[in-house]
Amino acid sequence: YTSRLSSAASDVYKRQRIDYREVLPPDQFELFSELRNLRKEVAEAEGVPVYAVFTNQHLAEMVQRRIVDQTGLKGIPGLGEARVEKYGERFLTFLRSRIPNDETGSESV
Repeated sequence: YTSRLSSAASDVYKRQRIDYREVLPPDQFELFSELRNLRKEVAEAEGVPVYAVFTNQHLAEMVQRRIVDQTGLKGIPGLGEARVEKYGERFLTFLRSRIPNDETGSESV
């Protein structure tokens, strides 16, 4: 058993990493960064790793889809009911304060 990834596995991991600064437009990347900061605060308060709250992909989807309600959150692939219930409202409140009503991709609840 070795705790290090083999060089081949390490190469695959590096290729799969996404640079969201390149993927998202500047305004969306700014919101994505703010969501990452919020996620870090929540994770530290809960004593869990940040990915246990939401992954970077989840946060990017929230920004790209302009999510402002639980229905929108539940539509993100890989985002289960438990995470939506536990963390959703805090993130939705944050998103609602940053995304104007006329730009949302879903209706508010």
